[in-house]
Amino acid sequence: MYDQYKSHDDATLSYMGGALHRFHTLKDHFLLGQAGTKAKAKANAQRTELVKNRDVDKELMLELGCCARSGGN
Repeated sequence: MYDQYKSHDDATLSYMGGALHRFHTLKDHFLLGQAGTKAKAKANAQRTELVKNRDVDKELMLELGCCARSGGN
C-alpha cells in the first residue's frame, strides 16, 4: 500500500521497512499452510473416501432402524 504513494518521507519509508521485516519474519508460517499438488490430491482422496464411508454407515443405520421398528410392531 505504501508503494502507491508518489513520494515518501522518513515515516513512510520506516513503515515500508517494518512491513518488509514482518513479512520476512512471518513468511515461513504462511508457506507452511500451503499444500502442494500431491498433498492436496491425497487429502481430497481421503475426504472422498470418508464421505463414502459416512454415507454407507448412514444407509446401514437407516436400514437397521427401519428393521428394528418394523420388527417390533
